[in-house]
Amino acid sequence: MFPYSKAVAPALQSHLESQTAYFNDISKSLFETIQNLSQVNMQLVQTMIEECNHCAQHVLSTDHPAPLIDAVASRALPASEKLRAYHQQLSRLAADSQVAIARISEEHAPKTSSTAQKLAEDVTRTAAEETQRSMEKQQETMRSFTNSFAQHSNDKDNGRAGASLQGAREGNIQGGIPENPPAKPK
Repeated sequence: MFPYSKAVAPALQSHLESQTAYFNDISKSLFETIQNLSQVNMQLVQTMIEECNHCAQHVLSTDHPAPLIDAVASRALPASEKLRAYHQQLSRLAADSQVAIARISEEHAPKTSSTAQKLAEDVTRTAAEETQRSMEKQQETMRSFTNSFAQHSNDKDNGRAGASLQGAREGNIQGGIPENPPAKPK
């Protein structure tokens, strides 16, 4: 559907595509509902304008006030019927919209759920692998430190042993008696 870089995990790609398909279908259904609502509103406005025109023509053509009240009253009943029909159309649109959204959710729920589960498993596996790599790296770093300290300690110990041996041949480190004292003059 969309080009993804190779760095994106297949589970993530699949989940994003299923989510996108779900949201596209929901959006399509909602836009159809809004379009139908707009048509119903336009029909109501058109009908009401026609009723007002008929009523205005009747009022303007009437010479006496008594028929004027009758004309306005006779137009009130059809207008209320038109409003009742408009209300029923709105109720039908709302019910149809809810049915469409429920149907879309039922269609997409299994795939979206399975891709979400695969993504969660992939994330869990990747996190475990990264944790293992991190632990191994830390252990290797600790071994490296330990080896470097041990080597340094051994070098110091070897240096002390060499100095002790040298001091033993020439005398102790504190200036004691040498091992082979020089001959005394006689």
